[in-house]
Amino acid sequence: SPVMAAYAASGMETPLATLLVVLALRMHDRTLVSALVAGLAATVRPELLPWAVVYTGLSTWARERSPWGVVQGLLVAAAPFTMCAFIRLIVWGSFVPLSVVAKPADLELGFRYAIVNALVLGVPFALLAPFAFWRAERDARVLGMSTVAHVFAVGIAGGDWMPLSRLFAPVVPVVVLCAGMLADVARVWASVLRGILALCVELVVAWTSMDESRRVMRDRGALVQHARPWLEGKRVVTVDAGWASAVGAKYVVDLAGVTNPEIAYLRGSHTSKRFDVELVSHDADVVLLYTTSGSPDLLRFREWTYPRIAEKRIVGSDASAKWCPSAWLPLRGSSGYVVLRCACAP
Repeated sequence: SPVMAAYAASGMETPLATLLVVLALRMHDRTLVSALVAGLAATVRPELLPWAVVYTGLSTWARERSPWGVVQGLLVAAAPFTMCAFIRLIVWGSFVPLSVVAKPADLELGFRYAIVNALVLGVPFALLAPFAFWRAERDARVLGMSTVAHVFAVGIAGGDWMPLSRLFAPVVPVVVLCAGMLADVARVWASVLRGILALCVELVVAWTSMDESRRVMRDRGALVQHARPWLEGKRVVTVDAGWASAVGAKYVVDLAGVTNPEIAYLRGSHTSKRFDVELVSHDADVVLLYTTSGSPDLLRFREWTYPRIAEKRIVGSDASAKWCPSAWLPLRGSSGYVVLRCACAP
């Protein structure tokens, strides 16, 4: 699985969420412990909460046939997520993280993401066995239905902007285990066919994206080093606050709003907040703009292609007249960042 390979080495929270999901599956015979571990997975990746609830409820019912046991399991599964929400309320004054406000869910984009990425992971091909589902153990049906719940949860959450199906990585072990249970009762030729189809999809993903994906760290590292003379110790305005912070900027105005509450609550989505250009940049030293058609010819930066609305709004504003292009920071090919320096900045 290219998805598992990529995010296992990403340094992100995804491997931890995946580990907790695997442990929840491994402890399935200890209902409350399994429910607690599944709930902990949802504190790492919030969109896993529906999976944790559906998996806990159905698996508990399949084993105990006790309504009270199901209620207990659901309460335990939801407890870690609920505790995090209350801690967030006490410390930051909100049940939900700032990213929920900064990146409001778009159902159309969300379900498009969910469907495409479910296909990319080969989920339909691995689990497309309706007759085998009814002949298999009850656990197989529990795993299958919890996977469907996760697909809907990802769609409702609005999907994700990162490549290689990040939000689906934690449930890959669920799909694999379910497919194995189906193979126990399905005809051999059907299992082989499903396996080949799923494998072909993964090979296509690996062929088309893995070479580019494995260069992400190297490319970002080079970008940070290249940008350091221009951004270190400066007040920077940009949509991409993450790597700009790694450079050592004095302060970063996050135009996506993920780390700036005053921008997060503005209208618009993640990269199209309706901010006042003059207001967000009045005391900035540097403005960073991402483009997909840049070149060393900085004087033509207004003619370049800016795929995000935030950058388009800046380039088309009257306020940008006081900024002069100072550097071109290449990322890959013709994509990269143009550094605009305020005329009064040192």
